[in-house]
Amino acid sequence: MAERYGLRRAGTNYEVQLEQCALIAEECDAWGRVVYAKGGWTMADVIGEAPWCDFSSKLVFHCNTAEVDYFGDAILEPDRMLADLISVLHPGAAQPSALPYFQRTPIKMTSQRLWTGILVSCVFLLFGLGLFSGPADLGWGEQWSALIGNEGVAGTILWRLRLPRLCMAALSGAALAMSGLLMQTYFRNALAGPSVLGVTSGATLGVALVSLGGWAVGVTWGVDFSGAWSAFGCMGCDVDVG
Repeated sequence: MAERYGLRRAGTNYEVQLEQCALIAEECDAWGRVVYAKGGWTMADVIGEAPWCDFSSKLVFHCNTAEVDYFGDAILEPDRMLADLISVLHPGAAQPSALPYFQRTPIKMTSQRLWTGILVSCVFLLFGLGLFSGPADLGWGEQWSALIGNEGVAGTILWRLRLPRLCMAALSGAALAMSGLLMQTYFRNALAGPSVLGVTSGATLGVALVSLGGWAVGVTWGVDFSGAWSAFGCMGCDVDVG
């Protein structure tokens, strides 16, 4: 396997990069992890740690060092540790101990799905409030008729002013959330963000250079975008070299 995936030897272990880990995980039938989680370890934590892997058809198990002394007692009790691992991978083949070292990772994603549903509902609720509320003194019935028929001043306000602004705000927020997720996944750091990685500073530098040169607005947008990606690329190269 080491030669197949190009793994480098580091003492008694192997160095595994994120892309290599993704390839290995895709072909494996089971996924195991040694973690330290005082609040327990669930599938929501697994998916949050490795969102690029499909765990729907895999047997997922873990050892929580907050519950068992994996690095201490496990060395003194290899038979018990092996029996616990066999009982997880092949149920019924071995009898697990009272406090097993390894256990199947429970699903327990109800709370995550509940909060996801609440947040999505809030997005639609705020979108509707933003669409039907504003400084213009328009009744609910008038606004609803204008939204369906797109006629009169009310239709112009809804379709030409409010709706484009709301769509732009929603798309901008979604793009920011997605960019944050990609940065945190790529750098494997929950604190990674545009301000921390210099993307915001790179975009600001691009806008400043264009403003001093007196170029057009379209060029400003292009240089802004290029400056942000240049800063992100330099940071990525620096991380790869390091």
